[in-house]
Amino acid sequence: MKRVLLMVCLLLFLLPMVVSACDEATLGFGNSWFGGTQRYGVVAIKVKYHPQVHITTHKSWHKIDGWNLVDYDLNERAGGNYIFMHWCAGWTTNPITDVAVITGKSSTIAPPSGYTKLNVDLNRGAGGDYIYFCGRSLSWENPITLLGIAGAKKEADAKNKAPYGSIVNVDLNKGAGGDYIYLWRLR
Repeated sequence: MKRVLLMVCLLLFLLPMVVSACDEATLGFGNSWFGGTQRYGVVAIKVKYHPQVHITTHKSWHKIDGWNLVDYDLNERAGGNYIFMHWCAGWTTNPITDVAVITGKSSTIAPPSGYTKLNVDLNRGAGGDYIYFCGRSLSWENPITLLGIAGAKKEADAKNKAPYGSIVNVDLNKGAGGDYIYLWRLR
């Protein structure tokens, strides 16, 4: 009985540590304090990652209420952390109007001028290049209304899987092996 009680206490102590090992980061520009025209578009992009392999048996860890889940591991067949992208859309004065993907040999790679970097390496734990999403919000650009991921074992197949819009022409598994994975967007 003491062993069972000890095991239960230990489990209750360790379980929050396992769950809290998951982390996330968000890119968004919010509403303008000075008013402005409300436009419908992607309000924010969130990337959620977890290093624990056994968590995949409980797929619910990567779902976020109120967010659209792109149910494709951004490190598919490359090893590393399990990384999933989410996005939400709505009416805002500062929707995301463009996204870019940057790569480099260092985590300090700077985003293009006018863009904000989402500070999560999309190759986290898989090796290869450092890869980051970037976004911007410009009042004269049409907002992005839909985001997705296209992936396959062959590069041409991955690029042809985007059902709408245009592909950001950077493999999200660059240098890490695994599937060819591309971000696509629709304006």
